[in-house]
Amino acid sequence: MNSHRIITLVALCAAWPAAVRADIAVRFAPQSSIVQLGDTFVVDIVADVPANEPVLAWGLDLTIDTPTIASLNGAPTVGPTWMGLSGLDGDGLTGLSSPFVNSFGSVSGTGVLLATLSFTADSVGQTDLFLGTTTGDLTEGFALDPFGFGTLSFETGSITVIPVPGAIAMAVLGFATIAGLRQRV
Repeated sequence: MNSHRIITLVALCAAWPAAVRADIAVRFAPQSSIVQLGDTFVVDIVADVPANEPVLAWGLDLTIDTPTIASLNGAPTVGPTWMGLSGLDGDGLTGLSSPFVNSFGSVSGTGVLLATLSFTADSVGQTDLFLGTTTGDLTEGFALDPFGFGTLSFETGSITVIPVPGAIAMAVLGFATIAGLRQRV
């Protein structure tokens, strides 16, 4: 085999993994939650990690668009294949895979549980949930095995808080009573 063919073969092999690289998709499960006022409920953060891009560690930022609608109850609970760490921002959305937790050392798969968030429905309305990373924060992103960071795509989640059904019935009954009293006078 001449040197031109070897160089071409090496270049094709080097380019091939980059061409078939897939994003790591990160989403909420469920993507949309409809809960009653005062409820405590959970939302998971999951990732689809391609087998050709196993992850050693991850870190994320969570933004609640309207935090008066739903509030977090303490720190997230990191999934079972990860050791929870404190990232630079201290939000607890950081995990590290290790042989002590995961015998393979790195993680891939569909629907990999990153963390579980506990919320309280504080007021009636709707809010969006966003995940992302902060540029320059090396504790955020998805560190690949053996090196580098994965490309990410994020899906937005939503929380809708509705009134308690009994409260609606009481309000209707109250309006009916007031209307009835006005008619008698």
